Amino acid sequence: MRVVCLVFWMSFCFGAIAQNRLTGRVVDAGSRTPVALANVFLASTSIGTVTGERGEFVINQLPEGNYDLVVSCIGYETYTRNIRSKDLPLNLQVELKARTETLREVTVSNNERSGWEKWGPVFLEHFIGTSVFAEDMQLMNKEALIFDFNRLTNKLKVTARERLVMENHALGYVLKYDLTRFEYDTAQHMFMYGGYSFFEEMQPRNAAVKLRWQRNRQDAYRGSLLHFVRSLYAGQLEKQGFEVRPKLVLTQEEKLRVKKIYDAVISQQNGLSQTMSGIEMNKYNNRDSLNYFRLVTKNPAGTVLAPDPPLQEEQLTVTIDSTAKRFHFIGKLEVRFPSRKFPREYGRPAIGISREAPRINLLQGMPLITDIELDHGKPVTVFADGSLADGINLITTYYWAWWEKMANILPYDYKAVGK
Repeated sequence: MRVVCLVFWMSFCFGAIAQNRLTGRVVDAGSRTPVALANVFLASTSIGTVTGERGEFVINQLPEGNYDLVVSCIGYETYTRNIRSKDLPLNLQVELKARTETLREVTVSNNERSGWEKWGPVFLEHFIGTSVFAEDMQLMNKEALIFDFNRLTNKLKVTARERLVMENHALGYVLKYDLTRFEYDTAQHMFMYGGYSFFEEMQPRNAAVKLRWQRNRQDAYRGSLLHFVRSLYAGQLEKQGFEVRPKLVLTQEEKLRVKKIYDAVISQQNGLSQTMSGIEMNKYNNRDSLNYFRLVTKNPAGTVLAPDPPLQEEQLTVTIDSTAKRFHFIGKLEVRFPSRKFPREYGRPAIGISREAPRINLLQGMPLITDIELDHGKPVTVFADGSLADGINLITTYYWAWWEKMANILPYDYKAVGK
């Protein structure tokens, strides 16, 4: 059996280009024979090379930063290793262990021979998406998918026999994806997927198509998670149009606490009107506190607040080194991108899913909003190129949860135009 091998690179920071060099050789761990014609690339980028007959690869002028070397091959276990550019030059011997388990297809019902008819549209909705760009993206090898639905847990798991290949005619990429995980809870409507992607530029048939791709890529970038992370790292959230606020649920205890502070301040104001505008002393004399006091007093308990002013980058990140920052916060944050609105496609089901009870897009026309929180408070690390380490810890709802799908994502080496 011919073994096709893919070598993936992920979580890379594209900073200043240094004369760093990474070389290596990919071999079978058992026979020690080289794996030829292996694709070697930086995951979620369009940068790659191919191993020779002896399984060797070379990447010159490796960008500075932190990244994970991931070697994935059909028939082998996935190999991963974290590498820092400061440790280069480096020569690696990558040994792939044969995979002992085989993919087993589990039918989703007694009378179904394949799960695609029932679960294919569900997979497409949560993997490729339902944006206008998704209409121009095609999964070329859907027969590689295996669907396993557990009726007891209401969870759908999807695996793939081979790397998935998708053509995105809206953005001009061929996207190759090694799916490592896809789970969807049909009861809770929560999903999670993971894997390693590689972008190949499509060749436009004329100048008009090239221009359309450029414009669509700019449109896909603005307000995206990639745009946000780059802006956060660069300290340019406000300049790039993002507003980040803590998201608080107003409790009766907080209302009583604020009233107590208010009463204490008013009692010291001789001759001043007992209104919010009369609070002009100590740490309560700034506009921000007044705004918060007004929000608390005029809203009932249970109201969700996102008080002004927006948070600054230094309140959200701590510098780790010259290439990385730690992104950490408590509770929930609301991320707004006011210059763009929720599209009409937001929340609509994929083609093939019943539309007898259509989903109502109550957010259509409103500024883009995403709620984010950290899983069990675990921080994530952000890099200049917009990539994340431990990105699985970042939980999103609303816009990014809908938008960050295969049809809309861009490679980390995408060069933004404009601001």
